[in-house]
Amino acid sequence: TFLFGLTAVPWIALFLSFAFGVGEQLKSIVMQTLLQTNAAAEQLPKIYSAQSALLSLTFGLSSLLVGYLIELANVQTVFSVSALILLGSAGYAYIRRGNLKLQSFHNSD
Repeated sequence: TFLFGLTAVPWIALFLSFAFGVGEQLKSIVMQTLLQTNAAAEQLPKIYSAQSALLSLTFGLSSLLVGYLIELANVQTVFSVSALILLGSAGYAYIRRGNLKLQSFHNSD
């Protein structure tokens, strides 16, 4: 995100977009696998519906917010702040990784 916001070379931006997409797909595969192996089959439709609704809402609101912030500041500043927020959230998740425990939601009957 940080490098993408600072580059003015289209080929570098394209490569960075590709690399980001690969990372997002790997994250998505892990998340879907965890959901499918730890949730009861009858709960999956509800889980995927809620996930889809939240992703759509988050994407729409964040697009509006980023557009507004770009109107106030320049693109490089917004991408730099976004990169810092992502770095902070990754650091927080890394520090708290020991507290993350999966709980299976399979019914026992």
